[in-house]
Amino acid sequence: MAGTEEVVEDEPECIGIRMDALAKKIDANATMLQRVLAILDKTEHKKKKDRDRIKQKRDEENASQAAAAGKIVVDRLEGTMHTDPRLPYKLWAYIMLEFTDAREFLRWLMNEYLESYYCIRDSRRRMIVRKGNHWKYYAKGCGTEVLVPPVKMFGGQQLHGQGMLELTCLRWCHVHVRPIIEHVCNLDRLMHVHEKRMAWNDPRVDDEIGAKPLPLEDRWWRKKVRFREIMHATLGVYGEGWIRTTKGSMLIDFDECCLGRREVQVVYTDIAHALHDGVNNRASHAKWVEMCRLQKFIDRGTEMFRNSLKEVAHRRFIQSLHAHRDQNHSDVRQKVMAFAAAAKEEHDMQKAIEASLSTGSTESNHADDEKTDEPAPTDVPPPTPGK
Repeated sequence: MAGTEEVVEDEPECIGIRMDALAKKIDANATMLQRVLAILDKTEHKKKKDRDRIKQKRDEENASQAAAAGKIVVDRLEGTMHTDPRLPYKLWAYIMLEFTDAREFLRWLMNEYLESYYCIRDSRRRMIVRKGNHWKYYAKGCGTEVLVPPVKMFGGQQLHGQGMLELTCLRWCHVHVRPIIEHVCNLDRLMHVHEKRMAWNDPRVDDEIGAKPLPLEDRWWRKKVRFREIMHATLGVYGEGWIRTTKGSMLIDFDECCLGRREVQVVYTDIAHALHDGVNNRASHAKWVEMCRLQKFIDRGTEMFRNSLKEVAHRRFIQSLHAHRDQNHSDVRQKVMAFAAAAKEEHDMQKAIEASLSTGSTESNHADDEKTDEPAPTDVPPPTPGK
C-alpha cells in the first residue's frame, strides 16, 4: 500500500514537467511560425513592389509611345466641354477643307478627338463614353464624371423644337468645332455678307468689317453651300450661321419660326447622328474610313498643313534676318572693318617676318661668298733630298 501511495504522489510532478515541456515546444513552434510568416510577408511585399515597379515601367513606356504617336498624355481626364489649346485645331481645319461631306467629317472629328488623349491611370478611358443608361463626360478642373441621359446628349431619332439647340453634343461642337471654323472663316464677314447680300470677297466688305480675308477663306467659300451650312449649324445660335429654306436664308436662332422649319430639324438631326456614330463606332472606325475612302482626304490635308508650317517658318526666318540686318547694320560694319584691319595687320607682320628672314639668309650667303673669294693656300711640295 505504501508503494502505491508514493506513485500517486509522484504523478503531479510528472504532469507538471510534461506541461512545461509542451509549453516550450509550443513557444518554439510559435517562434518558428512567426519567422515563417515574416519571410512570407517579406516575400509578398517584394512581389508587390516588383508588380508596382513593372506596372509603372509599363505605364511609362505606353505613355512615351502615346506621346510619340501625337497623343496628349494626361494623368486624369478633364474638361470635355472646354477648348484645349493642345489639340491640333488648325490641322483639323486643313483636313476639313478636303472632305466633301460635312457629316463624314463630324464623325471622323469626334473619333479623332476621343483618340487624342491618353490617360495614364487607365488607358481605356475616353472623354465621352457610354456608362449604363447614361453618357459620361468629364468636368473642368476636378476631373469629376458627369452623367447625361441619352436624349439630352444626342437627342432621339428626330429633333423638334427649342430643345434641339440645348443638346450636350452641340455644346461640344461650340467648344471644339468653333476653333476649327475660325481658322477658315471670319464670322463677322459671314454675318455681314448674309445681311448685306454681298460677295464674300467684295473689297467693300473688307473696309466695312475692318479685316482682310483669312488665308484659307477662299477655299472655304468655294466649298458646297450644304457643307458650309452644316458646319455653321454645329455652332448653334453662337455661330451666326444661315440655313436655306423655302422662305429664303434664315439665321439660326431660338425663334420658333426658324426652329420649326423642317430643313433646320433635318440638319440638326444629321449633326447629332454623325457625332453619335463617331462615339459609338470607335471599334469599326478604321474599317469605315477605308470603306468611305477618306484616308486620301486626311493625307492630303495633313500634307498641306505641313507645307504651310514650312512656309510660315521660312517667312519668319527671312523676316528675322531682315530685322537683324536693319538693327545691327552699323555694328556689323564695325565688326567687319575691325576684322579686316586685324587680318591686314597679321598679313603685314607675316611679310615683315619673311623679309627679315630672307635678309638674314642673304647676308649669310654674302659672307660665305667672301670667304670663298680669298685665295686658297698653295700646296708647296716638300724638297726632294739630294738637291
